[in-house]
Amino acid sequence: MPVCARCGRPGKDEATFCGHCGARLSWDQAASPARKVVTVLFADVSGFTALGEQLDPESLQQLMGRWFHETQRIIKRHHGTVEKYMGDAVMAVFGVPVAHEDDAARAARAALEMHKTLVDLNDELARRWGVRLEIHTGLNTGEVVVGSAPGGDLSTVGDAVNVAQRLETAAPPGQVLVGAETARLLRGAAKLDPIDPLLLKGKALPVDASVLVSVESEQAGAPARPAPPFVGREAELRFLRRAFDEVSASQSPRMVKVLGEAGIGKSRLVHAFLDDVRDDAVTVVGRCLPYGDGITYWPVAEIVRTLSGAPTVQAVARLAGGDKPTRESELVASRISRAAGFAPGSCWRPSPAKGPSSSWWRTFTGPSPAFWLCSSTSPRLRAGCRCFSSAWRVPN
Repeated sequence: MPVCARCGRPGKDEATFCGHCGARLSWDQAASPARKVVTVLFADVSGFTALGEQLDPESLQQLMGRWFHETQRIIKRHHGTVEKYMGDAVMAVFGVPVAHEDDAARAARAALEMHKTLVDLNDELARRWGVRLEIHTGLNTGEVVVGSAPGGDLSTVGDAVNVAQRLETAAPPGQVLVGAETARLLRGAAKLDPIDPLLLKGKALPVDASVLVSVESEQAGAPARPAPPFVGREAELRFLRRAFDEVSASQSPRMVKVLGEAGIGKSRLVHAFLDDVRDDAVTVVGRCLPYGDGITYWPVAEIVRTLSGAPTVQAVARLAGGDKPTRESELVASRISRAAGFAPGSCWRPSPAKGPSSSWWRTFTGPSPAFWLCSSTSPRLRAGCRCFSSAWRVPN
């Protein structure tokens, strides 16, 4: 069964295209080994041998099945792939079949979530079987070869896998050890406590390692870093400025999409434009998160929260209607708050035939025109939007 190279979902038997995203499936991709940079996670239950001596085999199987179900759920939520279960251990790979720029952070979040989940799960395990589990985990990033094992199962081979397993063995119960490359990728996004280099079995030299203490949520913004010099994008910046000036003159909203390959400078161009119009407009930014649950309207939520000052219907109503909200502004505030997750209830959707009314749009944007700027790595904006910015012109 092929796996979609775009979204990572398994394809159906004899299917030509992915049923989830529509990408063409390659049936011989599993047979072709590929070199990839991945982050490998190993987690192992401490004291499993003593646990096997204490419990009936059937009870032990049910207990481990319950724990493995939780690990699979957590790893899948962070878009990792469970490669294998080995007795009391689980091995997962982040970056297969689809690589992400934050695979190391995803693996770190999954590891800490597994430890946190076990704390809550132990109450259930204690009630049913009278035992509590502890795990120790190792993370390591490096180049591997990904292919197929006999039978078609995923096979990941490389020194990065071996080091991840050795780090897991060296980690005390309740601890997550990460290798040097993983620590470098987590710099600025995680709290790490360096430890003395470890002498790992099979390694000729000591291996640098750190204890993972915490990692920022996927909802957190990127760590602050100095902006690179703005070079070679003057023409694009002039185009954005002209578009903004046309919005100010015509008093009508407009959207501009900035498309390009990752790393080409889209974010730098957006930041330069926002700096350019900062004195002429109120600027707000909403981010499309890389993954997570309930994030469809996350950019809207961030923008509305910034403009209104508080995630409440009343604050949004004041934003839409001023100091004396009207019935229409309260209706708009209710709908926007539902979409943004500030209020309970399903999100209102306009009629496909009519769309939102012009009065609804005017109330939302206020008396000044809105300029929307989207930065994306993909022509399919819904699939790849990275930055969702808006600029409201300040009235004279």
